[in-house]
Amino acid sequence: MTATALPTVSNARTGVRLDNAPVAADATNGNVTPNDGYVFLYVVGGTAGGTIQVTPSVSLDGGRVTAANVTLTVTANQTALYGPFPTGVYGSSLNYKASVATILIAAVHAVPLV
Repeated sequence: MTATALPTVSNARTGVRLDNAPVAADATNGNVTPNDGYVFLYVVGGTAGGTIQVTPSVSLDGGRVTAANVTLTVTANQTALYGPFPTGVYGSSLNYKASVATILIAAVHAVPLV
């Protein structure tokens, strides 16, 4: 099973509209988003809420170290922002899986603006 790719929405000085950005989570195969350490997950809980399991990707001496998944609690009918996800722990691809497809997610790339 291949995780469904979820691209990022980038920040800007003029603002970022997130009201149309979230899409239904793939509760079967999970989702994957490019990660450079500046990625946040903007989550809308839907009618029932649920959880999102974020899978760390840690390696040591060239081998993958098994690390415990991080569970994010999503409350029904509420929005939340989770992150950032450091690449040293989560890797260059952020892998996550929601418990139900009614959870809506937008990956936000929040690069510091100079």
